[in-house]
Amino acid sequence: MYAFPKTHRSQTGAALVVSLLFLLVLTLIGISAMQATSLEEKMAGNLRDRAISFEAAESALRSAENILKTQSSSLVYNCVTASDANPGLFLNACPPTVLTDSFWQAADKRTFTGTDLASVAGRPEYVIEQVPDQSDVVAGAEPDMYYRVTTRAVGGTTTAVTILQSVYRP
Repeated sequence: MYAFPKTHRSQTGAALVVSLLFLLVLTLIGISAMQATSLEEKMAGNLRDRAISFEAAESALRSAENILKTQSSSLVYNCVTASDANPGLFLNACPPTVLTDSFWQAADKRTFTGTDLASVAGRPEYVIEQVPDQSDVVAGAEPDMYYRVTTRAVGGTTTAVTILQSVYRP
């Protein structure tokens, strides 16, 4: 029979200490990888929200431009209030302050009613301003009319907000 050397007294447990340190290092690497993945997931979600809000605002912008294309001569522009029959239509004499949250929370705007916006947190809204061109007005001539369309939309959450603006000339 083979006899084992009696070296068990000289072992100090170094393998246990090294393996525990190795396990600690692997745990720290795993935790940092999980945190990085979580951050990347949040960034991807925010990017998706931003893209949804941009697409919703662009849809409302195109819808308002189509209204101007087909109905610009029949629309009535005035200094509107929430009780007026034509919300969201403004003359140059009383332009709205469209970049404030309080304006968009009031009723002086139109809501986009398209059906292709299933994943937005709220319906896109827009206003149309009638703006006469004063740059080339000849004495006695009617100025050309331009329309400034401003839309505001949110994405999958209300924190992703996009405001788009275009100038339309029929």
